Amino acid sequence: MTTQEVAAQDRAGVIERLVVHGDLAELTNQQRVEYYRVVCDSLGLNPYTKPFDYIRLNQRLVLYATRTATDQLRELRGISLETVSAEREEDMYVVVVRATLEGRTDEDAGVVSIKGLAGDFLANAMMKARTKAKRRVTLSICGLGWMDETELETVPTAARADVDQDTGEVREPTRMRTQPAQAHGGAQAPRSGPATPLAASAVIPEGEHAITAGRDVTELASEPSLSRPAAIRPSEEMLKRWQQLYAEATALGLTVEPIKITDSAEHVNGRGIALREQVEMAKAAVR
Repeated sequence: MTTQEVAAQDRAGVIERLVVHGDLAELTNQQRVEYYRVVCDSLGLNPYTKPFDYIRLNQRLVLYATRTATDQLRELRGISLETVSAEREEDMYVVVVRATLEGRTDEDAGVVSIKGLAGDFLANAMMKARTKAKRRVTLSICGLGWMDETELETVPTAARADVDQDTGEVREPTRMRTQPAQAHGGAQAPRSGPATPLAASAVIPEGEHAITAGRDVTELASEPSLSRPAAIRPSEEMLKRWQQLYAEATALGLTVEPIKITDSAEHVNGRGIALREQVEMAKAAVR
């Protein structure tokens, strides 16, 4: 068997294993490197510009598209973009962009929270909505189901995975938006170690469910007296992320209404997304 035949067989094995398991973590280090190159080659993208990165989502290691990927795809395929609409809908700013490729069209939207924003903060949020729409519709018209990096911060369970691009080695995953320069996780926090107790000021006590500064989020997330199904209670991870984001927002001088201990996971997540946008705008203004 020739070297070329061996290489082709290896590639086929990589694809087959991925189809079966749907998880890049199931591949060997070398297979991950090979898969990354196969994907880039199939789309005509330069792998050395890092058009994709890794993320852990729903307990699987998968790829997501970076800005480099969408920029290269538009250039290589001659995709033209047109803004269809840009409107304010209550506390949200929604931009719809249409993409045209070889006579076909597709549309997608970018949505950001603009609650409480004004001036440069508002302008930056509007531009971010347009960027989201452009990247989403680019991937859509190319028939690619990957998430764009602007969407990752809105997924509470997402965690960036540190994978060596040259060796394929998977290092310790890093939780999304947990560093000071990032948002949804908010304030500076170590990547590992014991959980930080939930700050009393980050949560409003309600009735008998008082929160003290020393109370741990593990206890809070499993509080039985809340009388709520586990499926709708905020998870420990979500509460930690809110705590971190709250701390960062207040450090930037933003006025933040704390969450209540009885708030649902959906409510806490929505509040976190909106506050994250404000934190990002505040950071952009001081750079």
